[in-house]
Amino acid sequence: INTQSKLRTHQELVNSPSILTFTNVPSSMDVKTFMNKYNLSYSALKATLPQNIKLLTLQDNSFYGDQHTLLLRLAHLYEIGYDTLSKSVTIEFDTLFNNIKLSNCIEMSLSANQQRNKMKRNLYTVQGEEEMRRNISPKVTQQNNEIKSVTINPMEIRTFICDYKL
Repeated sequence: INTQSKLRTHQELVNSPSILTFTNVPSSMDVKTFMNKYNLSYSALKATLPQNIKLLTLQDNSFYGDQHTLLLRLAHLYEIGYDTLSKSVTIEFDTLFNNIKLSNCIEMSLSANQQRNKMKRNLYTVQGEEEMRRNISPKVTQQNNEIKSVTINPMEIRTFICDYKL
């Protein structure tokens, strides 16, 4: 890993640290009993995400949309040309979470207010980047009209609205 990648990784640790939470132990129970009785750690993820991918948003969207929907945002943290961390990564939705089953995922705009496949985008090219842009087009793998995986390219944020079951 080169210096730029190390800097980016450390920026993530400083700007988005893990959240430490506390609870009161009931007075009728000693700490050891409490620790044995309750699960004190939890991760919704089945496995650690690749180092260059960040779960930006996992939010129940039922208040804004249909019941049992969630907003899912995944981000690639590195720019093209950093090193091996600036490669595209494919994330499989079926193997992403422990106790959450995703279905009927629809890719949305970044702000999640319109479906990506219905967006009308202004096309432009930046001098010298035409070839680079052509090689990193968005990729979604579907089976029976359902999104199964997504390939996230460098510096992309991909947003989805999905039905879910716990």
